[in-house]
Amino acid sequence: MKSSTEKRQLLVAPVYDIKNCGPWNRFSANGLLVHNSGGDRMNLQNLPRGGEIRKSLIAPPGHVICACDSSNIEGRVNAWFCGQKDLVKHFAEGNDVYCELATKIFGRKITKADKKERFVGKTCVLGLGFGTGWQKLQATLKLGGVEMSDEEVKRVVDIYRSSNWAIKDMWRVCGDVLANMVAGYNGEFGEGVKLKYEPGKVWLPNGMYLLYPELRYRAEANATEEKGYSYRRKNFRTRIYSCKLLENIVQALARIVVFNQMGMIAQKLKEKGGNANGKIRQVVLTVHDEVVVVVPEEETAETKAMMEEMMKVRPVWAQDLPVDCEGGVGSSYGEAK
Repeated sequence: MKSSTEKRQLLVAPVYDIKNCGPWNRFSANGLLVHNSGGDRMNLQNLPRGGEIRKSLIAPPGHVICACDSSNIEGRVNAWFCGQKDLVKHFAEGNDVYCELATKIFGRKITKADKKERFVGKTCVLGLGFGTGWQKLQATLKLGGVEMSDEEVKRVVDIYRSSNWAIKDMWRVCGDVLANMVAGYNGEFGEGVKLKYEPGKVWLPNGMYLLYPELRYRAEANATEEKGYSYRRKNFRTRIYSCKLLENIVQALARIVVFNQMGMIAQKLKEKGGNANGKIRQVVLTVHDEVVVVVPEEETAETKAMMEEMMKVRPVWAQDLPVDCEGGVGSSYGEAK
């Protein structure tokens, strides 16, 4: 890509193949590098919807782009992992959880037509699940055009936390896990799935792990280190706390779910013929919770249907995790999503 406006063809290097990946987002299992999802030299993780760069990524002639994202996967995983069973049930039933929380906040029935109120509910579901405080929530809402007084936004935080007591309790559990890891203990925790931990590591269901090298706790800050828990990250230390640990875990679990689904999609495309006879049938990109493929135009409908089917498949270690998805197609990445 030479500029943000010049249209270029999509690269078709299989990003799910670790041999072709770039230097970021490295994951290890048993001490070995087993996956690297960052791509090669270009970070596409934060492209704004409707932006020129998305529009500049176009399918080759005779082909289309199909993009499918896992709907609110982090919110679903958070509720499931923490044991917030009523919220899991709402997700499973296809309810709009943003509207449901907004209904509690505003004291009246909120629907998708109430865009401002639903935005408040969405912001709260996505942020407050990981311990966001009232001041940060207030600032985030203001950026979205919603201004609330200190008292009102504090009330909103209280409503979320009282409604989602299991998620709030998991913050305490994660704090205990940090303390145990520093003290040298092993154990397990979690409601949807039990994760084992040991000093500096939290093991994931697929054999990978979250690593916190030289994890320690300081009772008081000094010139180079903040108060609380921190771990070494290259040549500096990074702060970690209970809600941040939960966020790390939820994001890791969500990533495993999406990557498993992406692997199934890749296999289906291979069985269809892959890149034989001048046709391209290939996964070309993954962005957060989204899988993007290039396929021949005549296979648009069946590919979209296949992707939506695959991205509703639950992993073997999370058969009670409700997952859902939404797909789109177009001649460019921007048009598809």
